[in-house]
Amino acid sequence: MAFDTFGGKSLILFAWSAVILLLGIRGGVSEHAAEKLSWFVIGFTMAQLCAGIQTAAHQQAQVPLACNKQTIQSEFQLLEKAFRDNNAQTWLIEHMPRDHAVATKCLVTGARLQTFVETASTYRALQPGEYFRATVRIKSPKAPLQLVGFDVHRHWFANRIAGTAQFKSKLEQQPAQTTLNPLVWMERARLQIAGTIVTALQSHPEQALVLAMVVGDQGLISPW
Repeated sequence: MAFDTFGGKSLILFAWSAVILLLGIRGGVSEHAAEKLSWFVIGFTMAQLCAGIQTAAHQQAQVPLACNKQTIQSEFQLLEKAFRDNNAQTWLIEHMPRDHAVATKCLVTGARLQTFVETASTYRALQPGEYFRATVRIKSPKAPLQLVGFDVHRHWFANRIAGTAQFKSKLEQQPAQTTLNPLVWMERARLQIAGTIVTALQSHPEQALVLAMVVGDQGLISPW
């Protein structure tokens, strides 16, 4: 679909941004006010179109209400790990079934889910960018939610999160594949640094602050 093609690919968004930047530069060097205004209007329109496509793609990827609390078995890719209290972690995973036979109507390919993992140490070997197979119970996004001034829905939109998931089975890690994606290697480096900080500053009162300042992981900061 067009929304998946344009809204789901960061490369396309970067291309849109480059076009908008060029339009802005072209308008800045124009001599006549009318010409500057026309270039500004064109750039503004394209920016709105880009935002609209991204919003539509996010809405389309969300878990439907009819599929709320449904249990599915499929394949996922780990995108991110964030540390939480009591040795737990929050994972960001992406639905990436390699076999189209396991695809489901409740969860489109490329949909991102946020999940809480209590026994994160069990899957220490699983790295960002790697694939695994699991049975999960998915939940659709909740009503507008504010947590101590934190807008959850804005966070989900910014990170293209389609809903939440809960693991209902053990994870079956798939064979590792070599990746050239620089974002994957950056996330692995970030996770390595975060793990070193958490281990080195175990029980230290400033552990959460240092972790947040160095790698941006605010999961260990208490809201109270």
